[in-house]
Amino acid sequence: MPSAVVAIHSPEMAEQVSQIARSWKPDVVVALTFVTAPYALTVPEGFKVLDIDNFMARMLQEAIPMATISMARLRRWLAYRKFLRYESNLYPKFDLCLAVTEADRSAVLRQMSLRPDQIIVTPNGVDTQYNQLDTVTPVPNTLIFNGALTYNANYDAMSYFLREIYPQIIRQLPDVRLRVTGSTVDVDLEGLPLDGHVELTGYLPDIRPAIAQSWVCVVPLRMGGGTRLKILEAMSLGTPVVSTVKGAEGLDVEDSTHLLLAETPGEFAKQVVRLLHSVELRESLRTNAKRLVSERYEWSQIGADFCGTVEQLVSRERNKN
Repeated sequence: MPSAVVAIHSPEMAEQVSQIARSWKPDVVVALTFVTAPYALTVPEGFKVLDIDNFMARMLQEAIPMATISMARLRRWLAYRKFLRYESNLYPKFDLCLAVTEADRSAVLRQMSLRPDQIIVTPNGVDTQYNQLDTVTPVPNTLIFNGALTYNANYDAMSYFLREIYPQIIRQLPDVRLRVTGSTVDVDLEGLPLDGHVELTGYLPDIRPAIAQSWVCVVPLRMGGGTRLKILEAMSLGTPVVSTVKGAEGLDVEDSTHLLLAETPGEFAKQVVRLLHSVELRESLRTNAKRLVSERYEWSQIGADFCGTVEQLVSRERNKN
């Protein structure tokens, strides 16, 4: 079993879930990620749903070639194999699994013994009403990365951006500033080339103003699964996005319509500078992205669709019995 799973498991939590389930007898049990999945399996009855969120084995597999030292690659390969074995044993025990992208769903089906109807796509979303901050004025030449560096994929993204992309932007726009949000507790900040052009905000109780005040949201992700809530948040708040293809994976977006995509450091820097220079482009992306989020990624509609799906499946199982 992966060490991460062992470290976070709580026998007290498992017993508490079992006690509540025995008295409550739920019709449906929904577990969020591999973290809470073992607790859900202690419930003897009820239709069991697992929200995978991130397919960990896939994420770990993608991280292997990014290690520059052979021993580090070996450690990552071992972590990948352990998680693949663990997830392969875990997911089939649930009546229904949820993936947030078709790419994750396809990857799970390729590597695990699930029926196609045992896993469906339920996308991430945002509360568009909550994200209406029309009184906030964006600050010129400000960039934001709204992702905590405590998450490995975010740390890798910022290491890549600060080393290979940001210097190119600074050379063209010396007054540019980047804000990186989220906790930095136990983060190796010495491993990042930080200077006066970068502000680490730390944990923000409300991240919305920081995003809305920025001219551009950068998403230089190179690994990770699921969909990027950071992109949906930025779009909903009216902040244009520049992302890698990996960063926008799973989102129904079009390059140059809803955001700008770039793969190489030079392309990424070019797109950021282009966006900072063009009011018209920022406004076009902002308008199109907000419309897309409202039509496709509104939480209330996603939640209603999910509840409807689960109710139909539970009803179907009852009729079988």
